[in-house]
Amino acid sequence: MIDALYKEGIDVLRGDFINHINWQTYFYVRKTYFDFENNTNWMKSYPLANKLREFWDESAESGGNYGYFGQQLTDFDNGIVFKQLLEEKDFAGYCFNEGGRGERGE
Repeated sequence: MIDALYKEGIDVLRGDFINHINWQTYFYVRKTYFDFENNTNWMKSYPLANKLREFWDESAESGGNYGYFGQQLTDFDNGIVFKQLLEEKDFAGYCFNEGGRGERGE
């Protein structure tokens, strides 16, 4: 989802988005995310992926809480910032399919 937003010119890996699990900003994993995206060595990719998983869920063994990423973008003050970013790009709204957990909008 980060890639899809980034392609639309919406950068959420910023200091004004807060991860409410560990109270760190999304900027904390910005470099790790882009290092992971640009890495072609799978041996080096594993620790990067693990750091990203741990960021969105304190226990990487649980598989990460990134399935609720769309919800996290709209929780609390994140929602205010996310709405502003969408409006700047002339989006009327958003609809996330949270890994098959939510219902599909028409």
